[in-house]
Amino acid sequence: MKNSKRLGESLEDLYRKRYEALKITAIALQAHVSVYFTGVSRIDRITARAKDVKSFLDKAAKKEKGKSKYGDPLNQIQDQLGVRVVTFFRSDVDRVDDIVKKYFRWIEHKDHVPESEWELATLAAIMYLCCRQM
Repeated sequence: MKNSKRLGESLEDLYRKRYEALKITAIALQAHVSVYFTGVSRIDRITARAKDVKSFLDKAAKKEKGKSKYGDPLNQIQDQLGVRVVTFFRSDVDRVDDIVKKYFRWIEHKDHVPESEWELATLAAIMYLCCRQM
């Protein structure tokens, strides 16, 4: 893996250092994103997280067709930092979606919507890989 050894450091060592910075960044990011949802009704919570070390290493070790999926995991794994906006009702997801689209440029998008009414207790989500609008 490219960049898995920098000055004798393992990928785990490198990510552990990054993880400490990401945890601090997650706190600031949560506060930043919360501003966009000030006054928006029926938002249960907004949380941000840094991908934990084990999850990062597990993802970095993934294989596709017998080869490593990530040649440079520190730069290729894009969900090292994430924010979740949780609403009380599925019908509110579209409002959150509109706010995300207004303030962030999305690079990747996935819908995770329950397939039937029996699954409504499960997470319904729209997931984005975003960067800040300039």
